[in-house]
Formats: sequence, C-alpha cells, structure tokens
Amino acid sequence: MNAENTLQLFEDAYGGGEEVIQLPPEDPTEIICVIHPTDEHPEWSRAVAAIEKSVPHVHRITTETYRMIRGVLHLHCDDEVHRLVEGDVYVVHPGQVHWGETKEDDDLAIVDVECRPGWTAEDHILV
Repeated sequence: MNAENTLQLFEDAYGGGEEVIQLPPEDPTEIICVIHPTDEHPEWSRAVAAIEKSVPHVHRITTETYRMIRGVLHLHCDDEVHRLVEGDVYVVHPGQVHWGETKEDDDLAIVDVECRPGWTAEDHILV
C-alpha cells in the first residue's frame, strides 16, 4: 500500500477526518480515516478505510455496515468470502469473525464503514 498516496486521498476527500490510524504503523496494510468518532455520538460512528489486508477480529456488540466506495474487497466473514465491489453493501453482525483483503491485481479497496453502536477499542477483539 502506498501510505502517502492514501493519506493524500483522505486529505483531499475528507479533510483528513478527525483521526487517521495506520495499521500496522510502520508499514500499513490498512489505513482508517475516522469521519464521525464514537465520542461525538456513542450510538454510531463512521470511518473510511483503505484496505490491502486487515487483521481478523470480532465485535461483541457492534454491527458494521460496509459500503464499497472503490476497488474490490474480499471480505472474509466467518467461513465465507464475499467479493465486494463499488456500490455493494454488506452487514457484519456481532460475533462474526471478519477481515478483508485485496488480491494482487485488485485496485485498493476503499470502504465506508458505519458502526452501531459506535466503534470502541474494547469491542474490537483480535482473533
């Protein structure tokens, strides 16, 4: 992932958001631009993520709605893989182990992610 280009894309499109998180920090494969943080309204939050490969995780209480903005995302959810493209919407329910990745020939996946209730670190459990 070209982090510099992705950060510029987020700056141009979203003014850099409220916060930008690079995972892992030293060589990111996922960059998250927080648009509406949980601390502003605990019932929901919204971020835009550039995903090359995210880490498998689960939420106990949060429902995530993925809305594809650009590219192709292979979303692993429990034992299934869903190929999401621009315009697709997919809902990840609490308790579902999930992670996303792009394939070598895919364009970088840009995803709008809405969380209800809002995302918290305590509810983001790596598996």
